[in-house]
Amino acid sequence: MATIRNTGKQTIYLNTGFRAGGTIQNPFWSLPSSLISNTNDDETLKLTVIDMLIPYQAYNIFSYPDANFPNRLITSNNTFQLNTINWNLTAFPPISSVPQTFTLPMGNYNVYEIATWIGTQIQSFLRTSLAVAPAQQIDAVCVYNFNTMKYDITIDIPAADGSITGIVSPLISFPSADNYVNIITLAEVMGGNLADLINDKPMNTLTTVFPTQSLSISSFGQGNVGIPRSLIIKLDMISSNIGADGDALGHTTTVATIPINIANGDTLTYQNMNDDFDLEIPTHYLDTIQMELKDERGRPVFTNKDFQFSFRIDYVKMDHSTENLLQELIYLSQLQVMGQKEIVESTEPPEDRIPVG
Repeated sequence: MATIRNTGKQTIYLNTGFRAGGTIQNPFWSLPSSLISNTNDDETLKLTVIDMLIPYQAYNIFSYPDANFPNRLITSNNTFQLNTINWNLTAFPPISSVPQTFTLPMGNYNVYEIATWIGTQIQSFLRTSLAVAPAQQIDAVCVYNFNTMKYDITIDIPAADGSITGIVSPLISFPSADNYVNIITLAEVMGGNLADLINDKPMNTLTTVFPTQSLSISSFGQGNVGIPRSLIIKLDMISSNIGADGDALGHTTTVATIPINIANGDTLTYQNMNDDFDLEIPTHYLDTIQMELKDERGRPVFTNKDFQFSFRIDYVKMDHSTENLLQELIYLSQLQVMGQKEIVESTEPPEDRIPVG
């Protein structure tokens, strides 16, 4: 049997701030020429992740396809809907705001940023759509309650400016045209009722008596079920000597699965202490390496700033010397067995001369 012999190694340090192309979502680097010149035709490569430093935020919001991933299937997790609210405003006839769908831009967020965005968007929409005078105050505030792990939303209007006379329930919902197969919506992030498909996974409207000066809305469940539990490191190995006519067929694989055990806003530090993750590369050189971070459900994970990682390249060669030696030993053993068999056969009497009785 052939043995694997390590003939050399190099350590490579990469930072997304110095990438050759792509974005922070899918960076790629052109590898140094020494990875080509230091290997022989009968060698292959083995890549082992050494460590990574990744800034981590709680929520990753995405919507595909986009400019960076134009061929990706349609999938998103960034929408919610505010339904009709009936108003009785000072100096205005009774009026109703129309349903409005809000789309959170792609990116990486913490709970404070999402709460601020939700409150600001609802308030701006209500004031604009109702065409209220600047003196009339309609305020919307969203906060994340760390005790209950829920998002709490309040919509207020002073008595001098009018009142809220009714709503269309559920007030905040997460409608999906494909029953949440690809249009995931913000229900997971905001704590919608994930079991309630009939009512589009709504949040709880706590206010039940009208008219009122304030509407209170809260997450049905915990508002953190959309947080990733682990990071999956995907690498695409690209080499011009793989594939027909140099088409640079990539070799994509998972090289590390890292549990997320840090607080929001911290830096995730990972060290591959026991070489738990390595990758055999079916070539003797590489041109390019491309990376993508995903969560345990296969969804993209963004970082809010550049990250870095390092890996070791081992040059591997199949050593057939032990295999040849083993074959020679087997051959000699067979010769020995055959020789012993010939000796035994030569000392046995012929069958017709074997005495009977």
